[in-house]
Amino acid sequence: MLTAPFTNNDLLKFFLLTFGVSWGLPSILFVIAQIDPTFTFSLELYSPLYYVVVWSPAFSALVVIAKRQGLGAVMLFIRRLFHWRVGFRRYALALILIPALYFAASVLMWTSGEQNAFGFYEGTFIQFLFAAVLLRATAGPVEELGWRGFALPILQRKYSGLVAAILLGAIWGIWHMPSFVIGNLYQSTVGLPLVFSMPIFIVQTIAMSIILLFYTMARLVACSLCFYFTGQAIFSIHGREEQRFWQHRL
Repeated sequence: MLTAPFTNNDLLKFFLLTFGVSWGLPSILFVIAQIDPTFTFSLELYSPLYYVVVWSPAFSALVVIAKRQGLGAVMLFIRRLFHWRVGFRRYALALILIPALYFAASVLMWTSGEQNAFGFYEGTFIQFLFAAVLLRATAGPVEELGWRGFALPILQRKYSGLVAAILLGAIWGIWHMPSFVIGNLYQSTVGLPLVFSMPIFIVQTIAMSIILLFYTMARLVACSLCFYFTGQAIFSIHGREEQRFWQHRL
């Protein structure tokens, strides 16, 4: 957990920087593209801009930490990533309960009219491993440094753990909202009206935030890797992204 006396003002800076980079930068590029038709950019899955957006919570946390306490505090923060000694029950939670939550979400989406809510990854096994270990592991888990590694401990100083997790889960879900209107990201391909898909997604992020509350910063990334491997790369609602990734490169 964070040991520095970070304040609510630091937390506000983190949120402003995170949303400013992840929402503001693509918006600016979009406006430029509308003004100058020769200017192009891509938010395609796993493109450089995609990583800038997805990693913005981690970048923002590091910037705020460095500004407040210097590079030494940043290095201490990063060194906690290499702690993999986590109890079996915590790994089991990431490997079993979290995929079960995704399955429950798929059931909810199926009952709401999404016929493709179920199914498994259809690529080759090697492609699956590449997608899960390299692509997913270098995308989602990194953002956790900002959400659970930086923001959650500060929120917990003012609110109970449960309330802090719910607040952060809601903000985490709202942060993903632009992906519902970007055509090559999975949220935009769900097939449900936004009035249904957005609230369902926010409920999911709140539930995930409550589950991840039980992990300390030292244990967070290890279990996050398990979460993204089992919860995202396996089910086709996410696996279709990696399938499109391979189709464009074969």
